Amino acid sequence: MNPVDWSAETWGAIGSGATALAFFVSAWVLSLQLKDRRRTPAEGVTVWVDDRYTQDEDRELVRSVSVTLKNAGAHPVFDVQVVVGYGHFGSAVTSVGPLAVPTQPVLPPGAEWTWPIKDLLGSLEVEGRLVAEVSFRDAANRWWLRDFGGQLQRWRGRMRRSVTKLDDGDVTLEKFGPVSWENPVSVAAAFWSVLGDPVGPDRTDRLTSLCTPESLPGWGDFDGIAELLEGHGLASFPAYPAPRVAYVKFPEDVDHALIVSGPTLVAAKIMTLQHRNDLEPAGWRVFAIGSPVPPEAIPGPPSV
Repeated sequence: MNPVDWSAETWGAIGSGATALAFFVSAWVLSLQLKDRRRTPAEGVTVWVDDRYTQDEDRELVRSVSVTLKNAGAHPVFDVQVVVGYGHFGSAVTSVGPLAVPTQPVLPPGAEWTWPIKDLLGSLEVEGRLVAEVSFRDAANRWWLRDFGGQLQRWRGRMRRSVTKLDDGDVTLEKFGPVSWENPVSVAAAFWSVLGDPVGPDRTDRLTSLCTPESLPGWGDFDGIAELLEGHGLASFPAYPAPRVAYVKFPEDVDHALIVSGPTLVAAKIMTLQHRNDLEPAGWRVFAIGSPVPPEAIPGPPSV
C-alpha cells in the first residue's frame, strides 16, 4: 500500500478543495437566506372562512359565516384581492368571487379585518366546505398567492384562469348561478335579456319590475340603456362593496358571454344593484348602469 504523500502540494490541494466547498456551501446558504427574506413579508398574510353554528336565547341554531383577512407580518402588502370558493376535501374548488370582501389597496402590518358573508350565500348553491384564497403584492413588486389549500407561492401567472368563453349554445341563465331574486347576476341577466325584447308596454313593465322604485325617473323608456350596453357581454363575478349593494360587470367589446372566476382587469360598464326586503318578491333590484354608484349615494328603502 502506498503511503499518503503529506507534502505541501497535497495540503495545498486539500485546502483548495475545502475552500471551493466552503464557497459553494456559503452560496447555497445565502440563496436560502435571500429566498426566506423574500418570503418574509408574505408569510404573515392569511385568509380564512369561519363557518359556525351557535345557539340563540331560544336555543335555536344560528349560522354565522365570515371571511377574515390578516397580516401578521411586519410589512404592509398591496393590491390585496380575496376570492371565496367551495368544494369537498381533495376535490377542485369552485370560485364564487370576493363576495363582501372589497379589494384592499393596502393591508397594513397587524391588520385583521372581518366581513360577514352569510346573507350573500343565498344566491349560491354551495357544496362542501367554504374556503378562501388571497393574492397580493409586496413592496418589491412581487406577486404572491396563498391558495385555497393555505399554501403560499409566488404568483407569476397573475390573472390566470380568470375568464372562460361560453359558446352561444351554452349560454343559459343557470351558467350564472341560481335563477333567483337573491342572485344579483341572475337579476342583471334578466334585465339584459328583457332589453332585447320588442319595445312596448310589456317590455317597460318587466324592466320596471327589475329596478328600484327610486331609480325609475332616470330610466325613461330604457332605449338609451339598450344602446349603452350594445356590444357588451355579461360577467359572472359580482362584487359587494357594502351590505346589500352589488356591482355586476358588462365587459366592453365582447361578442360572447364570459364566466369570470378570478380577479380580472377589463373595461366594463358597471351595473349597481340594491337588495330590497321591502319589495315583493324580496331580492336584488337594478339601480343604475354606467359607472359604479358609491353605496352611500344609493337611497335606502322608505321607512315604515
